Amino acid sequence: MAWSQVVFRVTPTKGHPMHRKTFDTLASSMALVMAAVLLAASGLLFWAHSFVSDNVREQLSSQKIFFPAKGSDGLQDPLIKPYLTKYAGQQLVNGDQAKAYADHFIAVHLAKSGGGKTYS
Repeated sequence: MAWSQVVFRVTPTKGHPMHRKTFDTLASSMALVMAAVLLAASGLLFWAHSFVSDNVREQLSSQKIFFPAKGSDGLQDPLIKPYLTKYAGQQLVNGDQAKAYADHFIAVHLAKSGGGKTYS
């Protein structure tokens, strides 16, 4: 039997076969519902991203943390300079800056002040 001769029928477990128009209506309705759900979810995700970004910026700005000025002694360490030079003199106001500051400024100074030993 050739593929062109195969007939697919959607039938419930008991009773009469489902008509094509009924199936198309159900499939279209489900697609519309799914589109509405995804549209609502994307709107909520954009709102959440905006809320989180604003909240992080507000919290970091209020702390008034600044990167060392360009050319200062604070940026001369080879473990710090490649990562923080691009932020030199700027106020710390976003997540990328906070990560760089924590990983390449605070961590380096803590390791040096503790002689490489941990707190405990």
